[in-house]
Amino acid sequence: MIDTSLFDDMPANARLWVYTVNQPLSSDTEALIDAQLSRFMAAWQSHGRKVQGRFAILENRFILITADIPEADISGCGIDASVHALEEAGKKHNFELLSGLHVLYRDAQGVVQNAARPAFRKLVRSDAVTSDTIVFDTSLTTLAQLRSGGFELPAHASWHAMVFRIPSPSA
Repeated sequence: MIDTSLFDDMPANARLWVYTVNQPLSSDTEALIDAQLSRFMAAWQSHGRKVQGRFAILENRFILITADIPEADISGCGIDASVHALEEAGKKHNFELLSGLHVLYRDAQGVVQNAARPAFRKLVRSDAVTSDTIVFDTSLTTLAQLRSGGFELPAHASWHAMVFRIPSPSA
């Protein structure tokens, strides 16, 4: 489960983006990404306003970025700048960001896996994914959602249950 103190210096209404990578990141690669994103965060601006930004790499697969500009919204250009910084890191450190058409989940051994939506649907049909399988909701948009436990939860308690017709847990 996620550390609830993550980004504890940021307000609950801060924007959140959850990015997933196509392969587990090594600790060396994580350190390089950390250095690159730290430099970006120190200089991040949106329409001339300093963005208070933070990031975290979780489970060797997720890059979470949060941003806040007191009494203002971050612009599309400001958001694009963060995406470009991640894409640049990917090119430099040999990883790709996955699209939202992938589902990340924990397999029976607890290892984070990713599957394209059609492949995930097949896993559901074959009972390799059940109502108790832990899934990750990468569609969260605020820190409040992250802090309330909406990131990592059993499939039956997520939007995945409806979209992939995951049977409810037995009574």
